[in-house]
Amino acid sequence: VEGIAGILGQAVATSVDQCTFSGTLSAAKKIGGLVYLMDGTSSITNCKVDGATIKTGTEPAAVLVSNAAAGATITNCGVKGTLDGEAITLESTMVATDGGATVTGTYLLD
Repeated sequence: VEGIAGILGQAVATSVDQCTFSGTLSAAKKIGGLVYLMDGTSSITNCKVDGATIKTGTEPAAVLVSNAAAGATITNCGVKGTLDGEAITLESTMVATDGGATVTGTYLLD
């Protein structure tokens, strides 16, 4: 595997709903707080990255998904924690994608 994630390494034709990751991810690989790799038929809904510490070495990281294909959907996910030592904000990289994934309703947790 080229990367790691807090919940699921690879999502193929998968729906993930109401999951929470709160912990530490640290590796010199691509990191997704919830999912590493998502195909275009998969979705994530109502999930949270809550109080997580995500720290990478040489590869980029994303708060929610590190590699989302065109057609993937990420909806209504809350975020809180740190990404490479900085507080996660709505401007943080939430999803790394080829441009075709749909991300809506991302919000900051209290």
